[in-house]
Amino acid sequence: MGQGPPTPITSIAGKWQGTIARGFSGPVEMYFLTIDPDGSLTAQWAMNWQWGKVTLNSGVATFEMRDTSGGTLEYSAGPKGRSISMTDTFGGWSVYVTPM
Repeated sequence: MGQGPPTPITSIAGKWQGTIARGFSGPVEMYFLTIDPDGSLTAQWAMNWQWGKVTLNSGVATFEMRDTSGGTLEYSAGPKGRSISMTDTFGGWSVYVTPM
């Protein structure tokens, strides 16, 4: 059974908010994410800012930040609403956000 067609980047464009967890048991902080229709992204938490790009390739979404971190991005549109989970490739941090 297939997973259905991939979700276009434009479907996840918008403003999102949630939390970022740094490290295995690090602090959890508020996280704000903006994704533009072209896939560019801006993220902010505490005093930190990041800029990057979301790409979709063969139905798999990934992100890359200018500071060389990157990883997978999972979009869900389930019965509890829309959400995005981002996980750093090296496990340094993870994000869970919902629409603002």
